Amino acid sequence: MQKAPKMTANDPGMSDSDRETLVRLQRLLAHTSELGRRTRGGETIPLDPLLAEIEDLMPAISAMRGGAGSAVQAPLHALLEEVNAIVAHLEGECALVRDEVHSVSNRRRASIAYASRNGLGSGESD
Repeated sequence: MQKAPKMTANDPGMSDSDRETLVRLQRLLAHTSELGRRTRGGETIPLDPLLAEIEDLMPAISAMRGGAGSAVQAPLHALLEEVNAIVAHLEGECALVRDEVHSVSNRRRASIAYASRNGLGSGESD
């Protein structure tokens, strides 16, 4: 069985709907890469619109066949890798915050215990 030749958005053999899907996917990849850069730069970005756009595009991608279907594989893979990188970065940031909260909580408990043992009151301020 021969593989269908890889198509691009400029390929005359690609249907208009497949071309539109590929162009949308490429734009979404560029946008997602920018969001990833901004996120790693410390900016807070909403992910829900991005995920909704990906979800909206998936049926059109799934419907693509042959060369058009293979044309979306690389940008789709890159898009999913970028989303995974954003999520991994955010998970790392959350872990840092969680660790800091845990550390502060431990210091507070230690301070209260010290104050209690040494007759300094409750150790809590109003």
